Amino acid sequence: MGVDFAPCTACGETFPDCGHFAECNEDLGGCGRRYCSDDCAKLASPGRDHPWTWREQEALPQEERSAIKTTCVDCRSENPSDENLLEFLRLQNGLTRDQVVAMYLEANRVFRAKADGGT
Repeated sequence: MGVDFAPCTACGETFPDCGHFAECNEDLGGCGRRYCSDDCAKLASPGRDHPWTWREQEALPQEERSAIKTTCVDCRSENPSDENLLEFLRLQNGLTRDQVVAMYLEANRVFRAKADGGT
């Protein structure tokens, strides 16, 4: 038996599967993503002020347990990807992708020139 490590979907920190971590459980209608902590996952169950605990779930009759739905920040689209954030900023600034690429390449050229001792 070994220990697996995974990156947190929200913050990117690596965590072991043998310690505490939060999961948006697919059996409860979630997406299956894993998080290093409850704070990163922000799990929620509709109509409740906190997600179901394992003991609470086990105490329910099977048909009620099957009806439980749990969501996380990703299911609720509250944790946008870097790609979506970049696209948002590009559109907010009225830039085309080609313009952003040109800006990036120029900034990278200037940075490299400075790193090489140029001005």
